[in-house]
Amino acid sequence: VPRVLSADEARKLLDAAERQDCVFNAFRDRALLGLLIFCGLRRSEVLSLRLRHVNLEAGTISIVASKNGKSRAIPLCDEPEESLQDWLELRSQDCNHDLVFTSKWGAPLSKNGLAACFRRALVRASIDVEDVTLHTLRHTFATLMLRGGCDLFSLQQLLGHTRLDTTAIYLHSGLGDLQDAIKCHLLTNGEGGHDS
Repeated sequence: VPRVLSADEARKLLDAAERQDCVFNAFRDRALLGLLIFCGLRRSEVLSLRLRHVNLEAGTISIVASKNGKSRAIPLCDEPEESLQDWLELRSQDCNHDLVFTSKWGAPLSKNGLAACFRRALVRASIDVEDVTLHTLRHTFATLMLRGGCDLFSLQQLLGHTRLDTTAIYLHSGLGDLQDAIKCHLLTNGEGGHDS
């Protein structure tokens, strides 16, 4: 079962990304982690996202030729859309490329740069970093979507999986989920009631 963050931990991570003295890093890191958490993007997808793939008017981003060679459109909810808009207003227009995420010097953000952004936010959020990776955010997105009522087929489309059984790994139930289900069942059907 993949490690996932709780909704509370995910919120702390986003808040920590924004809580920086450097305004550039704060805006960029919040938008960056927002896309990973709210859209379930892969590391390679967020690093290769181009300005022409962002449509803030329509509230979508396009992932072109992802891991499996398939393209997909992902709707943006309000929070990542606003964070992305704030970042794009701050992003230098003098870059010699059209990648969305950059370093402070205008170069494309590297894998190491992305990892550093993530580590900074984890430390500030006081989240145990031992078993948390960037891919944990993709697992978190998928798990929270299913818990929120998203069907497996829609989640498959959002994640860009070719096979449904790949998406099905997120159908695990943790002990906490089972306890909540039992409590809900007992409250609905009367505590201590037995079937004959």
